[in-house]
Amino acid sequence: MKSLHATCLIIGLFSTFHAFSQSDVLKWSKLSEAEINLQITKLDSSASAVILGECQSINVQYGNIIMQNHVRLKILNRNGLEHANVTLPYYIKDDLEKITSVKAQTINILPGGKLEKTEIKGSEVFTIDVNENWKAKKFTFPAVKEGSHYRIYILKNIKGLFKSG
Repeated sequence: MKSLHATCLIIGLFSTFHAFSQSDVLKWSKLSEAEINLQITKLDSSASAVILGECQSINVQYGNIIMQNHVRLKILNRNGLEHANVTLPYYIKDDLEKITSVKAQTINILPGGKLEKTEIKGSEVFTIDVNENWKAKKFTFPAVKEGSHYRIYILKNIKGLFKSG
């Protein structure tokens, strides 16, 4: 049992270190010229949206897991507008999971290259009942149109997966 705890600790430390080293790239920073000018992806020329970056860090604290997710996406064409509607399910039975923070932002490039940033307000994130075991946070990115970029940061707590004894 001790070797299992040690293995989980080592994996957790490596995952956290690796994720933090990648997270610098995904900060709420300026968009690169390549991201702004991207209109078609090389992997799939028919794609309606593309994930520009995704990072997750997982920390274990006192038997609880804290997950941080950060995703950057660009809407390439009209069909990609559906990706502006976001549903984040979480398991509520026995208070196992809880989404404690959602930060989201739409970025549009205006004529002349100026960036227009629209943050989602807390009042625009709704909690819905999915069924007796699940809830979801639901929202729509504001001001989304073809060429929009959006970013989302999610903090989720999962309690008591690792119990001692």
